[in-house]
Amino acid sequence: MRNGFSNFVGLASKYFVDAKAILPILIGRYKKYHLSSDGFIEQKKYEKGFAKYYQENLLPLVKEFEERRLKRLGQARIFLLLSFPGAIGIITGVVYYYKFYAPSDLDQDYFTPAVLLALSLFYFALWPLRKYKARIKGKIFPKVFNFFGDFKYNSKCSGGRLEVLEDSQILPNYNRLFCEDEVVGCYKNVAIDFFETRLTRVNGHGKSRGTQYLFTGVMVLFDVKKNFKGKTIIVQDHGKIGNWLKKKFKALENVKLEDPRFEKMFEVYSSDQIEARYLLTTSFMERLLALGSLLKSSNIEASFFNDKLLIKFTTKGLKMFEPKTPLYPEDFVDDCRKCLKEIALMCSIIDVLKLDMDIGM
Repeated sequence: MRNGFSNFVGLASKYFVDAKAILPILIGRYKKYHLSSDGFIEQKKYEKGFAKYYQENLLPLVKEFEERRLKRLGQARIFLLLSFPGAIGIITGVVYYYKFYAPSDLDQDYFTPAVLLALSLFYFALWPLRKYKARIKGKIFPKVFNFFGDFKYNSKCSGGRLEVLEDSQILPNYNRLFCEDEVVGCYKNVAIDFFETRLTRVNGHGKSRGTQYLFTGVMVLFDVKKNFKGKTIIVQDHGKIGNWLKKKFKALENVKLEDPRFEKMFEVYSSDQIEARYLLTTSFMERLLALGSLLKSSNIEASFFNDKLLIKFTTKGLKMFEPKTPLYPEDFVDDCRKCLKEIALMCSIIDVLKLDMDIGM
C-alpha cells in the first residue's frame, strides 16, 4: 500500500496543479479580492519601454479577463460541490468491493485506485480553471513576447528539432517526447528556441511494459552564425558517477575551471581546451546559474557543438509559462515581469559569449 500511495502522490503532483485552489474556491475566498493596479511600473533595465506597451496592448484586456476569471471560478465551485458525493461514493464502493467480494489473492492496495478515481472527479471539476489559463497563454503571452519584435510564443510544439541535436551528447536515449510552451525568436542575429519537454523511454511488452522518465524540464537552443572549433560539454558534478561520465565522454578531455566555486558544481569535457576556457567565463557561468535559479532547476547541462549551444534545465514539472493562480485578480503584471526576465537572461547569454560576433573561433 505504501508504494501505491507514493505513486499516487507522484501523479497528483504532476496533474493536479490546481489542487491547492480547491478549498479557497469552495469557501468563495476569491470573491473577497478586488482588482487594483497601477499599471506596469518599470523596475529593470530590460523592462524599458514596456510600461507604454502594457498600457496600449494589455491593459484594455484586463476587464475582459477579470470577468472571465470570475465566471470560470464560479463554474469550478459548482462542479467541485457536485463532485464530493461522487468521490465519497467511489471510495466507499471500491473499499467495500475489496473487503467483501474481491478474490483473496487480488492485490490489496485498494487505497490508491480508490483515491485516484475519486480525485479524477476533482480533476475534471477544475477544467474551467485550465480553460481560463489556456486563454491567457493563447492570447496574453503572445502579446508579451511580441514586445521583443522577433519573438513568437506557441503553447504547443512538436519537438521535432530534437532529432538534429543528438550530436550534443547531452540528450538521453529516449523514444517518446512531449513538448509545450515554446518561444522562438532572434536577438542580435542569433536564433533562440526554448521550450519545455519531457523525454521518456518505454521498455518491455505486455505486463512488463514500463515508462522510464529520463528528462523533464526546459531546453534552450541557440543557433549561431559560426562553427565552434571543438565540442564542449558542461554537466553537473555527479560525484560518485564521475568515472561513468569520463567513459561517456571518452573522446573529450576533462577541463578544469578557473573559478573554484563552479569547479565544485560542474564537470566540463571538451575537444578543445583553449576554446572551452574562452567560452566558460565566470560571467557565463553566473548567467547560467541565474537562469537555472529562475527556472528552479535541479540540474543543468550544456553543449557547444557545430554552430549551436544547447542548454538543459531539469525541473520538477513543466511550469515555465504558467499564469499565476486565478484566485486573485489578474492584471498580467506579474506574468509579464517573469516573461521579460526569462527573455533578458537568455539574451544576456548571447551578450556574454559574444555569439553574435565573428571572433575567429
